[in-house]
Amino acid sequence: MGNDCDSKLKTLYFGIICGIFIMMIFTINTALTQQPDSNNQSTSSTTKSEDLTTRLGGNTTGVYYPMYSLSELPQVLAAKKAFPLVPFNVNINPASGPGTEPSTYWADAITQLKSTGAVVIGYVPTGYGTRTVANVEDMISAYHQFYPKLDGIMFDEVSGSSSQFTFYQTISNYARSIGFSYIRANPGSPIYQGDVPFFDHIAIYESSGYPDESTLQSRTFYPQYSNSIVDFGATIHSQPTYNSTWLHIATKYLKWVYITDQTEPNPYTVFPSYFNQYLTDLSSLDVTPAMNNLINDVKAMNLQGGETTSLNSKIQEAINSFDSNNNTETKNQLNAFIHEVNAQTGKKISQDQANQLIQSAQNIVNSML
Repeated sequence: MGNDCDSKLKTLYFGIICGIFIMMIFTINTALTQQPDSNNQSTSSTTKSEDLTTRLGGNTTGVYYPMYSLSELPQVLAAKKAFPLVPFNVNINPASGPGTEPSTYWADAITQLKSTGAVVIGYVPTGYGTRTVANVEDMISAYHQFYPKLDGIMFDEVSGSSSQFTFYQTISNYARSIGFSYIRANPGSPIYQGDVPFFDHIAIYESSGYPDESTLQSRTFYPQYSNSIVDFGATIHSQPTYNSTWLHIATKYLKWVYITDQTEPNPYTVFPSYFNQYLTDLSSLDVTPAMNNLINDVKAMNLQGGETTSLNSKIQEAINSFDSNNNTETKNQLNAFIHEVNAQTGKKISQDQANQLIQSAQNIVNSML
């Protein structure tokens, strides 16, 4: 009787202990699965969205525009709408940085610029590494709070010295950690090569006069970096005449260009008189790269049933026609591409995919009018 009772008690105790142990395991497992994966967070915060990637325009050369006054907004919007194929990278500067409070006017400007396909970034001065990390991070945080639709950050006054490596690594990592996946750096001169991987866009020249090819080659570390790693840019001011020959050479090395006849101390408040001239040149130069980007976009969608081959054959025919200076046939083949996308929407192509492909193809057609 006593042994039987002891046995029952032992069984009861064992069951209670097992139950407690199982509950502990369940609780720990639940807590772990609900915690954010820091590796995944880091990856997602530094990966460009599909929309941003499209607006950046792949390898096509675009215009960097420092829009430091809201009065310039109508002109910038009109220029982007007139040249839809040319990527626009617009740097806003509400108050030598984000300012102390949000502005509904600047917020609305960001929305309008992005609706036309422009990339929009916010100005942050870094004092060539003399500002404190906390000061710079406060400005980055303010942009994130005031203007959540902003695509990225522009670090101005970037030091070209290796001594500031940790400073730029820290502030770049912070910007990416809160969701800014696109960062422009403006040393306006050669940059320390070790800093290159911190940034998506580096302005290696900001001065009067056109930099010669050897300068472009050395400052972009050509051919070590491709556009998939980092984009380089140049800002040329105080140029009374536009040099189309230079632009054609520069596109080999530069992703972003701004040329103006305006002079110091502030050459960025008025549109250059020849702005349309080099936008027209960029648009014509960007047709073939844009069609190649479209081919890559179609491939990345992994469409069903041979649709990738069918669509890309039409784009390749358009490229061949363009190379033969037959613009009419190029546009006909791109329109045939658009017609097929429309026909397959909801079948082999989703509505979002169709919108992206049609807009890209239509931009190319419009640029050839």
